Amino acid sequence: MRLTKHQYQGLGLEKLNLAGVDRLPTASLVQQLVGAGAQANERRRHIRYRIQRDVVCIPLDERAHPLGVAETARLIDLSASGAKLMVEEPWEASMILIDCARLGMPETQLLGEIRWEEKENRGYSMGCKFLLGSDGQLPLA
Repeated sequence: MRLTKHQYQGLGLEKLNLAGVDRLPTASLVQQLVGAGAQANERRRHIRYRIQRDVVCIPLDERAHPLGVAETARLIDLSASGAKLMVEEPWEASMILIDCARLGMPETQLLGEIRWEEKENRGYSMGCKFLLGSDGQLPLA
């Protein structure tokens, strides 16, 4: 289920403002995680970096309420505006909370809207787009 504009506003969230993406907290997170000169996949609007690391995630419904316990997901790639993750079983979730502690950033969490899911040989991949609060900051930290 996709959120409407009214539902985003009700949660105090807005879709990512792509024009100011270089000034966003996620841009500095990506730079800190991958370092300078990292190999990038540039077929999208924002550079995606291959990460291939496990993270802890919580599946959320459209109101950002947990749908179950935290699960391990494989972070496949990351950009300032979103991420691709791999899980063993499909999720019935609209949103996802990604905890970055296993990436060396114990106080950083990212909230994203799940935009697509796809069956693959080794599990299910999903793409998420990060969401920001009305003040331009990530809503959870």
